[in-house]
Amino acid sequence: MAVVWLNRPSLAIESGLQSSSGEMHEVALLYTEVFALRKAELSKRRRAKKTRVRLGGSLTVQEAQDLLDQKAVREQLAQETLQSGSRAGGSRTKI
Repeated sequence: MAVVWLNRPSLAIESGLQSSSGEMHEVALLYTEVFALRKAELSKRRRAKKTRVRLGGSLTVQEAQDLLDQKAVREQLAQETLQSGSRAGGSRTKI
């Protein structure tokens, strides 16, 4: 095959351009894939941080459910306090 390239230099140049063009395309695809994977990993880490309690570490499913239940109770008490305060003529006791 080298003999053909010596007789036709334009074929050798064309062949070299085709292979480098294919390699550049492959590099572009790999770059895109790496970028997508890094973005997904960063997103995963951010979600993991949000699910941890600052001082207590990771939560179990039961602990998370308990925290949500406690929050719901606090919100319900606050709502009932506001409603009872408005019925009593606006007089509220500060705690």
